[in-house]
Amino acid sequence: MGSVMTTSLYWMSSIKLVSLMMRPKKEREELSLLSFAKHFLWFAFPINERKEPPRPALDLALHVGYHGALAAVKIIVSSWLHAWMLRFGLSTFRNAII
Repeated sequence: MGSVMTTSLYWMSSIKLVSLMMRPKKEREELSLLSFAKHFLWFAFPINERKEPPRPALDLALHVGYHGALAAVKIIVSSWLHAWMLRFGLSTFRNAII
């Protein structure tokens, strides 16, 4: 898996280098080392700067709590369904398959 990732990063970085070379001379002269590094490293770490202000703490806590509760419900229902299928599912569907 490491060789696939390395090959992909080399391929994407070569595409990025070619696209940077194809820019007009004026734009290439305006590029700084920091902007070049941001463009180049974006393939490995695709993180964009936030344009809007950060979310309030209460809103973030409600969002995390909501998704945590959904995950807990999903785990409970999944385990209940698994136990039900082990207990009743095989006996119910065995006659239908044969």
